[in-house]
Amino acid sequence: MKDGDPLEILPDNKFGVVGQALSYSYELFVHSLIGDYNYKIHEISTNEFSTFIKTNDFKALTVLSPYKKIAYDLATSVSASALKSRFANLLTKDEDGTIKAYNTDYDAFKLLLSKHAVDVTDKKVLILGTGGVANAAKVALNEAGVGKVVFVSRHGQNNYDNISVHFDSDIIINATPVGRYPNNGLSPVDLDGFSKLFLVIDFVYNPIRTALIQRAMERGIRVISGSYMLAASAVFSARIFLEEEFDEAFIDSLKKKILSEKMNITLIGMPGSGKASIGQALAQTLQRPFIDLDVEVENMENMSVADIFSTRGEGYFREAEKNVALKYCKQNGNIISTGGGAILSKENRSAIKENSFVVYIERNFLDLYNDGRTTPTSIENLQRMHEIRTPIYESLADTIIRAHGSTDANVNMILEAFKNANPNY
Repeated sequence: MKDGDPLEILPDNKFGVVGQALSYSYELFVHSLIGDYNYKIHEISTNEFSTFIKTNDFKALTVLSPYKKIAYDLATSVSASALKSRFANLLTKDEDGTIKAYNTDYDAFKLLLSKHAVDVTDKKVLILGTGGVANAAKVALNEAGVGKVVFVSRHGQNNYDNISVHFDSDIIINATPVGRYPNNGLSPVDLDGFSKLFLVIDFVYNPIRTALIQRAMERGIRVISGSYMLAASAVFSARIFLEEEFDEAFIDSLKKKILSEKMNITLIGMPGSGKASIGQALAQTLQRPFIDLDVEVENMENMSVADIFSTRGEGYFREAEKNVALKYCKQNGNIISTGGGAILSKENRSAIKENSFVVYIERNFLDLYNDGRTTPTSIENLQRMHEIRTPIYESLADTIIRAHGSTDANVNMILEAFKNANPNY
């Protein structure tokens, strides 16, 4: 099947995903992009899982942590991909009750290595975690001629307390949920000390650029986020239970759709640069929610930003600003306008970056001063602020828009940049 090909509507409600605490999951959204089949979310406790699988009349279920090993053990028939890893992330059930196990994580990771031209020959790979996707990755790595694979866990022989023993690793793969929504901002490891590291792969896809991914990017290390694995694994699963063929271009298109729909578009720039007006127009055009972080602070504190500065001080305001930034930037699909100084906090910058296509609205500081919409009382103060903040805006941005007088023109430039974005993560 190719992108855009019609798919017959399947009216029965016998497809879905099963796991625990699935607020982070994009499975329902992703399968809605693949075809018009009903797909349900099932949050099941550990003591209910076996009964649920045995007694429910499903056709296919995607299995998420922590049930991939149990799913494999419950199967009465096992595919070659599941047999290799002894874990299953897809179960199908025939009319006669036969439960068959598959591991499309293995298929997806093999494709990821090929698609991204990752040469693991004689390389040392550190896999954080020991669950289903970790084991699937190990099988694929061994088949690709990897030099050595080391599992790191909290309590195993190789753990986070003695991880310095493995500072000679070439590749790190995060197969844990650390840093996953809603616990954004956490990283399973500090990358300092890994002198040979040239690639970091994070299977977490929500947020899109995890703390681990961002730390690697800051060091100039190549990264691959979880969005490709998400798309590829879902497509390989659909290929099995729909008995349809999908080409690689469909997976690429699916990943792009995931990013375009789930990423926020966050506007940064100097005070008075037009972020709020441009953001409102952009939100209206895309039919997305608009969030102005300054307004959210005002609503929370029940006073204006100016009054907060004058009565409680800048430090108080920055803390309130940080709280709203952390709250809204971890969401997805929003248009967000930030305050001019929000980028001064490293924590805010990380929060903005993790789930956003970041747009720097650039305006000449003389134009800002002449408009009279900025808070500094002198052109010298404004110029000093502009000089300090401009490098931060530029380094944080995914694209820079040199603002025109026309809001529509600015919106169109942002839409064009967003459409043509080719994320390297």
